[in-house]
Amino acid sequence: MLLCRVGYRVLTATTGAEALQLASKIKGIDLRLCQVKMRGMRGDELAARGAALHPSIPDVLMASSNEPIKTTEPFDVLAKLFTVTELRDTVCRALQAPPMHALELHAA
Repeated sequence: MLLCRVGYRVLTATTGAEALQLASKIKGIDLRLCQVKMRGMRGDELAARGAALHPSIPDVLMASSNEPIKTTEPFDVLAKLFTVTELRDTVCRALQAPPMHALELHAA
């Protein structure tokens, strides 16, 4: 995973429901990074549900195109194909911190 290469510890979930389950059990998650389009749940829906559990955790959404994304919340959005540097910089901006001790929750 790209974020492991720049110093992050990563948790992976394959569905939005699995991501929410992980988030309810694991302490110390600093960021939710998820696809806009996922099986069973959109990324913005996952972010909204995750915010209900942990409102202080920022969200970054990844989109497969540069098309506008319709959401009710302002999110940092990365359009694929992005570089490792763009990913790192977006995550750092969302965390407002250097990338040394962040934990990512990724629902693919």
